Amino acid sequence: MATSNPARIAKIDDKVGSVKKGLYADLFVLAGDGTQPYAGVTHAKPEDVQLVLVGGVPVYGNQQLMNSFAVKTEGVDVCGTKMYLNAGALADGPLSDATKRLVDDLKHYNLDLGPLVECTK
Repeated sequence: MATSNPARIAKIDDKVGSVKKGLYADLFVLAGDGTQPYAGVTHAKPEDVQLVLVGGVPVYGNQQLMNSFAVKTEGVDVCGTKMYLNAGALADGPLSDATKRLVDDLKHYNLDLGPLVECTK
């Protein structure tokens, strides 16, 4: 929807810009009305993100989609919705480990870790 033309202009459409075999697959899937794709992107909320692939690797998504990739997942709360991270996709280990390290480090400065996402009401 938004990457094929820029990839063609940059002359890298042999590597990115489309979802097809042999290309790097960075993409995300949003919940919403498929007949209004641009409105879906511009009005999306954090909980609307259903799947994220980076380099063809599933990184984040809802339970059904992440289960289809057969990867070990770690649950996270996103605006009251349980979503899942690929536990092996982060370079420094699971998010829960990184969160614990950050919380511990921030205590020395009398600071708290902010929310994972900002939710609308």
